[in-house]
Amino acid sequence: AERYPKALSGGQQQRVALARALVIEPRILLLDEPLANLDAKLRDEMRLFIRDLQQRVGITTLYVTHDQSEAMTMSDRVAVMMDGLILQCDAPDRVYDDPAHLRVAEFIGSPRINVVHAMRVAGGVALGDRPLNLGAGLAVVALRSTDARLTLAFRAEHATLGDAATAPLRGVVTHLENLGPEVLVHIDAGSLADGPIVVRIAPQAVRPALGEAVGVVLRERAPMLFGERGERLRAGDAHAEEALRG
Repeated sequence: AERYPKALSGGQQQRVALARALVIEPRILLLDEPLANLDAKLRDEMRLFIRDLQQRVGITTLYVTHDQSEAMTMSDRVAVMMDGLILQCDAPDRVYDDPAHLRVAEFIGSPRINVVHAMRVAGGVALGDRPLNLGAGLAVVALRSTDARLTLAFRAEHATLGDAATAPLRGVVTHLENLGPEVLVHIDAGSLADGPIVVRIAPQAVRPALGEAVGVVLRERAPMLFGERGERLRAGDAHAEEALRG
């Protein structure tokens, strides 16, 4: 109480600023990147403090941030905005598991979602010269799409390592990232992918060697399909359901 805000630490200044806003009992609280200038430890502390405070006072809070971890851990709903457009407004789990647009899928999640270039073929979708089994629903969506080129996206936990000779996607191991509770395997799939393919494996699993050729096997129902403009192509789309009924 005996010091001005400028004499306080960063975390104390944030608490004073929140107190100034809350003392008038607002109907809505607007926070514009409040943690941007704090160090990592203070960001973690303030993130928990703000979430706990919001739950206790019950004031609707609009929180603007470029940090996806803040958005995912602190919110009840997330609105992903890019170039002045709201691409998706949904619960955090839905934004991660069921993104409506490729740009949303690429922005949310660490490591970044794997993005693979696919082609629409007679049987559905192919990765280079290898057909990919997406299941009946997504295969119909691909066939009904007018886009020749499609994008396939999947999370690191939605794939496993397999035999390079038979897997629909294959490449060479370039890096092993040991994070303790998990290991991230980075795979160079050449021009098929935007950057390395990353597969998450358990630390006790057999690890491939650097330079080893491996296959990437996608878990059933895990891949997401996007059109040329980035829009999500879903198995539940009207065209797909109509084709399946026919």
